[in-house]
Amino acid sequence: MRFILPGITALIFAACSSHVELGTQLQGKHWFAQAEAWETERTAVLSVDSTKKYEWEAKFYPGGKMMYAAFIPVNFHDANGVFHLKGERFIDTLYTYDVKDNILKVTKGNEVYYLKFVPKEADEFVITPAVEKDFD
Repeated sequence: MRFILPGITALIFAACSSHVELGTQLQGKHWFAQAEAWETERTAVLSVDSTKKYEWEAKFYPGGKMMYAAFIPVNFHDANGVFHLKGERFIDTLYTYDVKDNILKVTKGNEVYYLKFVPKEADEFVITPAVEKDFD
């Protein structure tokens, strides 16, 4: 009995702190998303491995700030009239995030995205879309 109680306590603690664990795992690392199948299969792999082809990258900071970066797929003029070349790196630091269990809520202005994280291997997650009710 004295061995069962600590085991049960550890399981309860792990279950209750899973949202902290995901947030802690994401912070301080540079993440790369292999998201080629996002449009068709609604799935992507987020890992710290930058050697594989990736579509976007992110860094998560303590306090809920997030950096998003990607390479521009086509030439275009932005809203300010600035011309951007295909292949130019675009970095946006106006994103914020919050974590609840295995759901990540990403916000930028009025835009809100929900993503479900499932651990795949060390420093690697499969991410799929989630909805607001998954976060509540």
